[in-house]
Amino acid sequence: MEQERRLGELFLVHGHQGTLLGERYTWVSEAVLPVVWRPIQRLLNLKTTTPAYDWRLGRRHELAMHNWAVTRGGVIVIAGHTHHPILPTPERYEQLSATYDDLRHQPEAYGRQELERLEADLAYAADVQQPCYINTGCCSFSDGSLTAIEIAAGQVRLVRWRRPEVRPRRQVLASARLKQVLAEVALAGPPVPPR
Repeated sequence: MEQERRLGELFLVHGHQGTLLGERYTWVSEAVLPVVWRPIQRLLNLKTTTPAYDWRLGRRHELAMHNWAVTRGGVIVIAGHTHHPILPTPERYEQLSATYDDLRHQPEAYGRQELERLEADLAYAADVQQPCYINTGCCSFSDGSLTAIEIAAGQVRLVRWRRPEVRPRRQVLASARLKQVLAEVALAGPPVPPR
């Protein structure tokens, strides 16, 4: 609230919202998964098909969360669990575009799937007209680092905490004025079409 005027709303979710197991069949995920599936998964070293491991599924989940927020008008959804940190800023599109141009000129150095993933990220960033979906990323990157969203001093920041030998080091990956982000989200825009 700013002088008794509502600027917008932050809606924080765990990240599994909107999934079939997380919404309709909660009893299965609560009763069966920990007792039956998890031991089998560990025994056979099986990876699950979740937004964290399947980037296509992750992008569909992110698009669904974004489009849900767009239809609410003035709501910013902050979620996690896709292991894909996002704070939509104009600079993000420029960074993705530059990275894609670099990769496109040396395709032999990168796999087709990596180029596909970057193309999808670039298309999503170009289509998003409202910064109403933010993703915290991951608390278990393979190098021991984690990403998070910080909201302080009128700013919203995407940060990465790295684990150097002595003590953790904070790196700001993206930031924006919260008031400006809320103002942009208040302007209704169309949902992003699925690709």
